[in-house]
Amino acid sequence: MEFFTLEALPAQHGDCLLLHYGTPEKPGLVVIDGGPSKTWRTSLEPRLKAVRAARGGGFKIDLLMVSHIDDDHIVGVVDFTGAWLTARSDGEPWPYPVAQLWHNSFERISDSDLTQVTASVMASTGGTGNVESLDFDEEDRIDAKEAQAACKVLASVAKGARLRNDAKALNIPTNIGFDGLVRPGGATVPYPLGPELKLHIAGPLSAQLDALRTQFARQLPVGEATLAAYLDESVPNLSSIVAVASYRGKRILLTGDARGDYLLDGLAAEGLLDADGRIHVDVLKLQHHGSVRNTEDDFYRRVTADHYVVSADGRFGNPDRETFELLIEARDKADDYVIHLTYPVASIDSARKKEWEEGRLRKAEKAKTKPKTKVPVPWDDATFSIAALLEAKTAEGYKFRVTEPAAGKGPKIDLLDALPY
Repeated sequence: MEFFTLEALPAQHGDCLLLHYGTPEKPGLVVIDGGPSKTWRTSLEPRLKAVRAARGGGFKIDLLMVSHIDDDHIVGVVDFTGAWLTARSDGEPWPYPVAQLWHNSFERISDSDLTQVTASVMASTGGTGNVESLDFDEEDRIDAKEAQAACKVLASVAKGARLRNDAKALNIPTNIGFDGLVRPGGATVPYPLGPELKLHIAGPLSAQLDALRTQFARQLPVGEATLAAYLDESVPNLSSIVAVASYRGKRILLTGDARGDYLLDGLAAEGLLDADGRIHVDVLKLQHHGSVRNTEDDFYRRVTADHYVVSADGRFGNPDRETFELLIEARDKADDYVIHLTYPVASIDSARKKEWEEGRLRKAEKAKTKPKTKVPVPWDDATFSIAALLEAKTAEGYKFRVTEPAAGKGPKIDLLDALPY
């Protein structure tokens, strides 16, 4: 038996992935991201406990990788290292040792001073770190919900620094073989991790990191204009580690929250696209939880897969219905592929509808004093729900399939033998 399995744990609106590889005699494990708050206790810790029990003695995590510092990716990892430090302080053995960590902490990328960054974020939001305390006018080119997400990215700088310090205290080797940052060309290409498993790094690109440094320095101290710049067309996701994991001829594209055009640039620079500028992988983890803001029009024509993983629960509107539309229409009707969700589609749509209606009511209230405010139309399932789109596309003759997980479990995609635990 031999395994190459991607497992997407329920991580609310975030990412928490397990990559299993190897044989029963020599199993390997990579953990990619830890999701937001509560993911460690509700998903990651129970699953690691079960895997360790099934595998027996000698358990370790071969690589713990944090794609970037957004709170919906890093908080669960910080909870993990925090629990480890507590166990060590209490004199208790830690059951989940880590052989190495990949983590690009934001303040190192930007050459900025952490104290200054944190102080700016807190000062600009009245000491709360909550962008709702700011007064956004209608003419501002930013929605309050998006601004809040951007603010959280900035506030996550402290989480990145804490993880770096935790790793140092725990003696976890970090970014071994790289020149400080995990990025293309920074180590052996592709990076060998255990027997047969190789990781080809396709992001972040040097040009993006240079732009990140310049923009970050220019926009301190942080204010409303800076928050507007910290959306997907700009800073936070430039630092996402993008990797193609290959094992026994199978390939998995791990995207973090990288933008589609940057993904293509990185894959092209690493020679991973064919003569037509395309790549086919066995598994594609959709970037940024299926947000349409991270995908250009032809991305899904140029990057195709047999399996697509969408890690999202509907919060912040993710995944977008438009993303599924782009994906499905990019493939031929007869193509056989599977879309794997980490939550049932009805649950995702319910969360998306709730946020849509809450946003509509906020806009309607604002329109009472600012008549030019654009108020969204009421939610309509046929127009906005993902379930309705999937049903319509199936009726049109598209052959894709959708898997929905059982309660408390995420999808497992076995590319070789089925993982028995």
